[in-house]
Amino acid sequence: MSGFEVAGVVIGALPLVITALSAYKQGKEVLASLRKFRGLLDGLIHQLQTQKTAFYLDILEHLREAMVPEILQYGDPTEEKCVGILLDAKTGTQMHDYLGPLHEPFLEIFGYYEKYLKEITSQLDYIVRLKDAPKDDLPNIIRASKIQNASLVFKGRLKFTIDRKTLDALVKDLGTERYSLGKLIKRVKTKREWEANEPTSSSTTLTLAFARVRESATLLHKDSLEVPTITVTETCDQLIHATARVQVKSICDDAQHSRNQGRVLALELMSDALGLSEAKHKPHQSYNISTTLADFLRDTAQDEDARMSPLNQTLLALNVVSSVLQLRPTVWCNIPWNSMSIRFPIRLEDDLRIPVCAPYVELAADANLLQSHTCSPKFDHDSCQDDHARDGHSTVGDITSQVHGGLGNKEPTRRHGNIHGPDACCHLLVGVEHEQIIASPCQGD
Repeated sequence: MSGFEVAGVVIGALPLVITALSAYKQGKEVLASLRKFRGLLDGLIHQLQTQKTAFYLDILEHLREAMVPEILQYGDPTEEKCVGILLDAKTGTQMHDYLGPLHEPFLEIFGYYEKYLKEITSQLDYIVRLKDAPKDDLPNIIRASKIQNASLVFKGRLKFTIDRKTLDALVKDLGTERYSLGKLIKRVKTKREWEANEPTSSSTTLTLAFARVRESATLLHKDSLEVPTITVTETCDQLIHATARVQVKSICDDAQHSRNQGRVLALELMSDALGLSEAKHKPHQSYNISTTLADFLRDTAQDEDARMSPLNQTLLALNVVSSVLQLRPTVWCNIPWNSMSIRFPIRLEDDLRIPVCAPYVELAADANLLQSHTCSPKFDHDSCQDDHARDGHSTVGDITSQVHGGLGNKEPTRRHGNIHGPDACCHLLVGVEHEQIIASPCQGD
């Protein structure tokens, strides 16, 4: 029998043993009973009756605390119903999970009680048993009490052969606190309440992940509010333009350098600008295909092996939010950022398609993109390029100064030669593939 089946046997056998002992006491003359046991029999019956009531109430509370479905169906189940539920193997699994490390002390209490009940029944003849069953077989005694056919069971003589010394030790031992199931269940409840209030390792990991995202989002929001709005005017501060262009050019240089080295570009927010991450460079891998976030979530939901737990789903959402710096359209990326536009690269490995949790938004560079955001007034690139070739300016600040010097100092008749000057400067610095990204801050009214 399993441990919880022993508990069911003990609770089921207790009333049968008490009834047999009470019948023995009543069948014998009171004086003869007192002469033989000197009141110890009354003490034994009292201890068994007290433990029977305590076991029933404690087990009932324990089954309810463990949320055993069968016990929750009854408002006030009988002792017989509790015994039947305890003898169910499924109940044993649920109670084992609820008790945790206190499972062994729980079984130890009922193990001692089973031993003493067997010792009592082995000396007690006046109890219903199955024919040819051992005297101390408690499950057979319980089974015999439910059989209506008298030919299958028998009851012995009115006899209790235990000696006085053994009975005295038994009564004293049953009165000790080590058989108090209520105290053990109280400890279990205290432990469960503490565990319910104490954060688990998973919740702690999730809290740290939220904290990292919140810190990055706070810095990003703060820096985004401090970025100046740059417009092209005759009195525009040249230092602001030069500083902004250097930051953009640095990112483009980092991207070009990472591409030449075959490395994955990794940027991090440092103070007030995005810079190249100093972390260990990851080798570039070829990703020929990709999948959308919507398809990725659908596939993981359908595949039982790849199905994500609520914790993994939350961490994936944090990964997407922290990877996509701003979830709103911009001049250089005007598509809506949602589950259909956010994509994951897919790596082919041994004919297996393995999604890589590195979310990104893809938009092909289009020469027509900036045409919908034309600058006013119209400028011409030729003058800026001629000045660059003639004067030999090579830095961003020099070229920007040349442009604004031309805008502020040249005669009105020559200003038409500097049309689109800022766009041309950006084009000369970083090449045509970065023109759209860099030129967008230069737009003016």
